[in-house]
Amino acid sequence: TFSSMEMQSGSSSSSEKMHQDKPVQVTIDGREQQLQPNEVRLIRQDSSPHSKVICTLRRRGNTVELRSAEHGLTVKVDGHNVQVLVSHDYRSKLAGLCSNFDGEQTNEYEGPREEIYQSP
Repeated sequence: TFSSMEMQSGSSSSSEKMHQDKPVQVTIDGREQQLQPNEVRLIRQDSSPHSKVICTLRRRGNTVELRSAEHGLTVKVDGHNVQVLVSHDYRSKLAGLCSNFDGEQTNEYEGPREEIYQSP
């Protein structure tokens, strides 16, 4: 399984937005991947070419997408926004950034210890 994802633009300035014609550095569980424009890459459990695929990275324009069918998870990042899509199997099992995913808008600001955050 994977536990973390980090992304950096290939530009020299950290304040520059991700450009669709430059490579993007993506780090998944400490393993760095350089993703070129319009590239699709299978991320495997280990370095063996026959090991299990844990997720797919896809680059389209300014958007990098990580998708794991096994975990019912898709994360899309464009340098400004992050979109997290999860399977309904996670209903009422999330906390924090994704709320608790129970379908109740009043619970959208519930944190990991069931504390309620105020709207920004």
